[in-house]
Amino acid sequence: MKPLHSYYPVGVEIPSYIPNEWSTLALVSTFAVTCTIVLAAAKTIATNVNPRITIPELSKVLWFTLCTFYLPLFMQNQ
Repeated sequence: MKPLHSYYPVGVEIPSYIPNEWSTLALVSTFAVTCTIVLAAAKTIATNVNPRITIPELSKVLWFTLCTFYLPLFMQNQ
């Protein structure tokens, strides 16, 4: 008998469980490429708005962008 899911205990049914259709490599690659695009756009905008932005300030802008916009709005809606 094939298990319904890969979680333990194996015999228990998980309501609304949908198995992943993409491989781990495809998921991680998509995440990495999308993060790169979003963060490159944020860096471009930040350096155009303030050409003298320091590395610590730029790091904060990129972290804020990743945590505030990309992860909650796109990743949790999938």
